[in-house]
Amino acid sequence: MKKSSLKGMMSRVIIYSITVLLSSLFCWREADAQVRAKTVCLTVTDGFSAPLYGVYVVDTRNRLLVTTTDEEGQCKVLLKGFLAKDTLEFSCLGFYAKRMAVDSLHDGQVIALQERSILLEVVAAEGIRPWDLLKGISKEIKKKKEKVKGYRYFGNGQYEKITECNERIVEYRREYGCFATTGNTKKRGTFDRGGEYGFVPKYAARSYPLTVDGTDTLVPLYQTEEKLFFESGKRRVFEFIRVVELYGPLFGGMKDYDFKQIETESGDYTFQFKTKKSRYPNKTFLSCQGTLTIDRRTRKLKVIDFDYVEYALCNQPRWARKIMKEIFFSSRAELKFKYWAEGEYCVESCTMETTWKSSKTEKGRYGTLPSRIEPLKNKLIEKEAFACNSYYEVPAEGRNSAFIFAMGIGSYNPQGEYNAHIFSRLPELLDSKRAFQDLNQYMDIEKQFKRLSNRAYYPVDYLLASPWRWSSILTRGEGVVANFNKIREMMLLCFFTGWRNPLGDEEEVK
Repeated sequence: MKKSSLKGMMSRVIIYSITVLLSSLFCWREADAQVRAKTVCLTVTDGFSAPLYGVYVVDTRNRLLVTTTDEEGQCKVLLKGFLAKDTLEFSCLGFYAKRMAVDSLHDGQVIALQERSILLEVVAAEGIRPWDLLKGISKEIKKKKEKVKGYRYFGNGQYEKITECNERIVEYRREYGCFATTGNTKKRGTFDRGGEYGFVPKYAARSYPLTVDGTDTLVPLYQTEEKLFFESGKRRVFEFIRVVELYGPLFGGMKDYDFKQIETESGDYTFQFKTKKSRYPNKTFLSCQGTLTIDRRTRKLKVIDFDYVEYALCNQPRWARKIMKEIFFSSRAELKFKYWAEGEYCVESCTMETTWKSSKTEKGRYGTLPSRIEPLKNKLIEKEAFACNSYYEVPAEGRNSAFIFAMGIGSYNPQGEYNAHIFSRLPELLDSKRAFQDLNQYMDIEKQFKRLSNRAYYPVDYLLASPWRWSSILTRGEGVVANFNKIREMMLLCFFTGWRNPLGDEEEVK
């Protein structure tokens, strides 16, 4: 082959490669380019052009509620800060959700949703109407509520949390230990001190808590100043379980929700649910939508899957209306239930993802605690999971104030031993792959686990210095801090003896 021909061929290959590369780069930039800011008025209808009221419009990338439609099926959407590749999801009770590309939306556009098949005759054929089925399950759940003080149930379980800021993982926690719960008790007090969960780790695999840019360790781990209010070790999942037990579908008032049975491929009964706009926040403090699954054979609640949820853990409407102005986050979550003696249920597992959607406009604290400073600015996302491995009733002699106090001490400032063998035998509740990749950039993750083994999460004076401390801790003084490890070990001995550990004999794995 002549040199000139070879040279020409090579030139064409190089030009073609550069063209492909530039085209790819152009497409990538187009996908990441922001949509020009504008406001569009949209109308959402059913298949017969009838307007749909209360349609949720959700930003799918951030899982944030953008707006809802009014009585005429209309809504205004401000397209600001969206990328060209972003989509909005339109969902309504009894209809299939529909996703639309943000850059395809224009003013005056009509969006039609397709109705889902309803299988009312299936339940009716088995001798019960859908509403009666739900009502019966709700009555059975509520019947278990008691007005008691102290923890009623205990067991061992797992807890995991992944904290993300600015699209980078800044903290990873994986814990195995003992928990206690009051169970589905009745409300008590303005901020509901009647229902609680305590979780004390025996084993822990923890990374260093990092700053919002992931470049250094976080110091301090909590802030009390109004504009900088946060607590890095905040556990939100147990708080959420309690909210569901008070106000969730079937747990709270049946009048608070719309229910609609839908067609699914599973053999169980599936219902869509949605909080009625007229009930929130005056009658209920939980606004949500999603699906729940009823076991066809046992007719018991199996799963609640929340597509969107926001809440305030509060018992008084006067306080609730004030707190509702300070709900800056929304979540999606899934709860699974299992049953034991006499039909008593327990939460088998709960996973949730919380996204912070707005900043404070007034002075004062957040309605709940973010785990990093300025959560909206730093794109804070918190992923959490809890799994119950065993469940027992607390003996009568354990239902006292000393037990409550000791459980609280161990829960507020957790620590645990890192044991690679233990964690290799436990299932992962959250996908850790990306977390390890990001956190390895700061320090080898295994080295972090070992360095933080048997170290308390917060400084030793945390129980006395934190703004949310207990008055009972203050009255007992410095002795509480000095005896922290003794109290914690007492709790672990109480829990990890007296029944067979699901992981096998403790002595074998040490």
